[in-house]
Amino acid sequence: MATLGRLLMYEGSRDWLPTVAGDIQSPMAITLVEFIDLKEPIVIVPILRAGLTLAEHASSVFLATKTYHLGKVDILSL
Repeated sequence: MATLGRLLMYEGSRDWLPTVAGDIQSPMAITLVEFIDLKEPIVIVPILRAGLTLAEHASSVFLATKTYHLGKVDILSL
């Protein structure tokens, strides 16, 4: 499930994440790359209970994330 969660996070977000251009030093030369723009936070919202397993390893794909939870709460059981 962890691998599936990472793949779904990557595939679901690769076309809409804001990016910025930057330079990095590689072993061969300086090269131009695109980084994820961290000015806008990445929010993960798993639908409780099944989504928790998939979202557990999402932070390995995106390091700066916030996680919020969405699910039905039975008020009588509180």
